[in-house]
Amino acid sequence: MKRTLILVAVALLAGLLYARYRTSVRASREAAEAVKTEAAVPQPPQQVGVPLPEAAKDMSAPLSGTAGAPYQQPSAPSVPPAHIDQSLVPKMPADLEGCPQGTKARDVLSDKVMEQMDNYAVIKAVGEPRINALYEKAGKYEACLALVQGKDLCPRSAKERDMAGQALRRSCIETLYPAGLVGYMQGGSGMSLCAAYFHYNMKGADKFVSDSYFCGIAKGGLAAVSDNFCGKAPAEVRATCLETFPKSADGCKNDSCSRMWTLYGAVRSKDPASAGQDLSPLAAALLNKTADSCQPLAAAVLQDYCMVKPIADQAMLVERTAQQQNALDSAIRKARTGQKEKSE
Repeated sequence: MKRTLILVAVALLAGLLYARYRTSVRASREAAEAVKTEAAVPQPPQQVGVPLPEAAKDMSAPLSGTAGAPYQQPSAPSVPPAHIDQSLVPKMPADLEGCPQGTKARDVLSDKVMEQMDNYAVIKAVGEPRINALYEKAGKYEACLALVQGKDLCPRSAKERDMAGQALRRSCIETLYPAGLVGYMQGGSGMSLCAAYFHYNMKGADKFVSDSYFCGIAKGGLAAVSDNFCGKAPAEVRATCLETFPKSADGCKNDSCSRMWTLYGAVRSKDPASAGQDLSPLAAALLNKTADSCQPLAAAVLQDYCMVKPIADQAMLVERTAQQQNALDSAIRKARTGQKEKSE
């Protein structure tokens, strides 16, 4: 009899433990489903602090009274907000609607934005060609500002896998150094930009002459470089030199040569517009030395960025949501494993 009572007690205890285990598992599942639902549905922002009175929420009504005086409820506006002429409200241009108000072209060069554009999910969503095109334009804008200041503002280096940084640096250098050389020839840039062109664009020439020797000849103009430098250069650099510096624009055989001669003519004639839409900001920067000269390039950067930004933001949001969901699933699996081990 005593043995039977013990067996019954053990059976009841086992049943009680099993029931508690089932209840715990059910509660865990319900909590997980609630968290998933909450993560999937956007939650309205919670109100923080003391609620404002209804009158204080009307930001269009003027405040009355002076500092320290008791608050007086403003009278209702004579024209209801619904009847205000919306055409009088300033609006951002349509091509910039993807950006917050006040976004500047220089913002595209910030570490935060460049890191975002190098994110794999963003590259996949936006497309590598569009990101490269954006930072090629940003590089031209940076080069234009450098011409205004007469300094080399191009990034000194970029990480090997930093796609945006590589595109920015390459575009900036390939725009600044030829334009800087043209400016030097016309007295609009210092020797540092001429020397930078010599070392970057004329690789191999520094084996037999110095940058100061080259820049001394370059003071005479593009034709002078062709006659007095290229013609006397060693054979290994002579052909490349003559392709870049023919005796006239008619001798150009590539786009970089044509662009340099076009810019040279526009600066020499003090007519930036004659350089065409792409080069006229650079010519104006060399002649006027004002950042306003670079505004067309800044506008081009903003237009591209504000079209790309919403796509990039959405890609980052999807990635973060997936990471949070994975972390949640992992936490639930660990909790279930722990409960199972305790029950055993």
